Amino acid sequence: MDTRPKALHMISRGQSDVAQQRAPPPVASPVYRSTLKGLNIQAPQGGSFFSQTCDLPEHFPDSTRNIIMWRLALFILGLLITCWLGMMLVHECGHMLAAICSGGAVARLEWPAWGFSRTDVSPNPHPLLVVWAGPLFGAVLPLLLSLALRGLRIRSVIVEIFSGFCLLANGIYLSAGSFDRIGDTADLLKFGCPILMLWVVGLPLAVAGLAQWHTLGPALGISRASKTEMYLAAALGGILLAASIIWQSIIT
Repeated sequence: MDTRPKALHMISRGQSDVAQQRAPPPVASPVYRSTLKGLNIQAPQGGSFFSQTCDLPEHFPDSTRNIIMWRLALFILGLLITCWLGMMLVHECGHMLAAICSGGAVARLEWPAWGFSRTDVSPNPHPLLVVWAGPLFGAVLPLLLSLALRGLRIRSVIVEIFSGFCLLANGIYLSAGSFDRIGDTADLLKFGCPILMLWVVGLPLAVAGLAQWHTLGPALGISRASKTEMYLAAALGGILLAASIIWQSIIT
């Protein structure tokens, strides 16, 4: 009886087992792993946070899935609020710092929770400097913070998403806003700044923002966010939202 096929099958099976032993097992995401650890449930190996969330084993209770999804929802909501309100606040800080340093005075700051922020400067001896300072400061400062943390070998999903958003938002604001002449772009054009300069500055900022997000990996690196970062994003979003509402109620 010819035993060669059986022998070949055994050899190939042995090689497959060796390959599986050599391959490092994939690790569950920190959020997913910490959630299940708190519930005394062992996290399955493999897959991303989203694939694990959507394809949990049948013996997992619905409460486990709900806890994971609620944490994710709070993180994303807090991150959206932080990015929007934080971006506007840093942008307006650029206007205000330039106004103060150039001998002007801040007359009014609007920072609404829903809408667009605005800084009124009077007197304003150097208006062109003040206008440029908003988008440039608002784009560069978060980027410098992100690079500084990377230099210290600290990767923060919140900071890197925020810095990418600030670059993208201010870049689009300068380049696309020049067509409708809205906000700062209208002032820049009124003070003699050529529209080409707005594109030359705005488009690279927008591309840099997309590049920053690209370095985070799939889903903007959200699957790598720790439980602490999830709660921190939700807390920051709540604080900024409350501060914006209180500030607007004070000035109106």
